Amino acid sequence: MSELYEIFIKGKNTMNTFLNIWEKDGDLIRDVSSETYEYELQTNEDLLQGIIKSGRHICLDKKFISEKLKPYSYDFKQIRGTYYPRIYKPIYCGFLNEQYILSLIDYDNRTKYEEFILENNYKDEYAGRLPINNSNLLRSLEQLSSLIEMLKKIFRTVYPSTKNEDSYGFDIRNLIILASTEFEVQIKGILKENNISSINKNYTTKDYVKLLDELKLSSYSVSFSYYPELQSIKPFEFWKVDQPTKSLFWYDSYNHIKHDRESSFEESTLKVLINSISACFIILLAQYGERKEIKEITSGFWNIVEKPMWHTWEKMYTIPYFKEKWKIKQLEI
Repeated sequence: MSELYEIFIKGKNTMNTFLNIWEKDGDLIRDVSSETYEYELQTNEDLLQGIIKSGRHICLDKKFISEKLKPYSYDFKQIRGTYYPRIYKPIYCGFLNEQYILSLIDYDNRTKYEEFILENNYKDEYAGRLPINNSNLLRSLEQLSSLIEMLKKIFRTVYPSTKNEDSYGFDIRNLIILASTEFEVQIKGILKENNISSINKNYTTKDYVKLLDELKLSSYSVSFSYYPELQSIKPFEFWKVDQPTKSLFWYDSYNHIKHDRESSFEESTLKVLINSISACFIILLAQYGERKEIKEITSGFWNIVEKPMWHTWEKMYTIPYFKEKWKIKQLEI
């Protein structure tokens, strides 16, 4: 079974040079951006030597490696065509023919190496190729649609603006409980499908926060299409592992108003409600990406102001070979 590697060459006084993602299947190696090209490693030939001989990176030769950029390294990525259930990541679909271009420029008889990095070619629209449980997604969207309709009714009574964000009431409290419960359903579902057991008897925020970095939740920021007086928000911005409940202020308030309404009723604010429902929207994006089904339900309500940036070392998904099926891989956290 093939394995994927990201290849770096470490330069003297320069940034690391990235040589794309390469696949090794026995003695065969191939550049992921060109599945039709293969090179067979010779006896005692390592991966980088094979890459140089393959000619896929025309600016590299043995002399260049030994004199200008050394040493090299490559790290294990993952198996082609594997994915984590309900964990969205962009699908790696290859780089341009040359990930980088090195040019020699002569300044006063001194040779200078300049490095130009081309942008990653990750396609969000490839999210549609990932296998998902359509029933789960559609039920989640139906629930989110109901939450949006109830929120709109509240907005007709309490106009959504920063001036009114501390307004509180019974309908607001009840909707906070519904929205936060839906968030719990979603995040528990992700943990269960990845066979991640709870720390204690039941799942709590100590378990939920394990997904903070994997889902890049703190990178999402949203605004409201029809309510310009509301500022954009980041529901997970200050979520911390060492304070998994308290640092998630809207969820902390939800716990208070759910279990002790009489003492905590004033925490049933519009600000808490807006963040809790937005968290439900974001958790769907983090599971499925910007799929057309999600856009159809939410595009007239939320705008995505910020979303995660992805890097090559974050175990991107790679499309399986032609006619092969995706394989489930369990998240290890």
